[in-house]
Amino acid sequence: MSPAPDARTLLIEAVARRMIGLDGSAEVSRAAADALAAGEDSPALAELAAVSGHMNPFELDALIAHVATELALPDLPPAARDGRAAAAQCRRMLTGEISAAALADWTHGVFGHTSEHAIVNALARFSDDHSDAAYAGRPLDTVTARIRAAAELIVAGVRQEPPEWLDGR
Repeated sequence: MSPAPDARTLLIEAVARRMIGLDGSAEVSRAAADALAAGEDSPALAELAAVSGHMNPFELDALIAHVATELALPDLPPAARDGRAAAAQCRRMLTGEISAAALADWTHGVFGHTSEHAIVNALARFSDDHSDAAYAGRPLDTVTARIRAAAELIVAGVRQEPPEWLDGR
């Protein structure tokens, strides 16, 4: 497993989750505060870190865009956004906080089979594969190993088509 991500990476992931509707102002504000504490510095970041409670979503998104400009955060086109949004859940699985099945089910529930990130789509498909294997009484080892491999690739920032050995079809 890769080392724990730095505060800047966690901020980018919080922004990505916000972009797909998973996080509200509190989560993004917490990530901004952590980035400030880690040494990132920008007036908009300080303003974002100070957000408490609910903020108008349009104002929040405008403030996030200002932070992204001030800190030169990377653009997040759909494939990158989906991978960054899924990365935190993948790390939770890789550290044993959630099961492989829970990660696959979460991914399927959030993205369905429509992500522009090929490995996120593979992970969503593994939810179906896991359910099918469990229902049929087949061993889950292979599906679980594929979920783990996909999670490792997502955390590592890999976005291209999943390797053939991962797809298994």
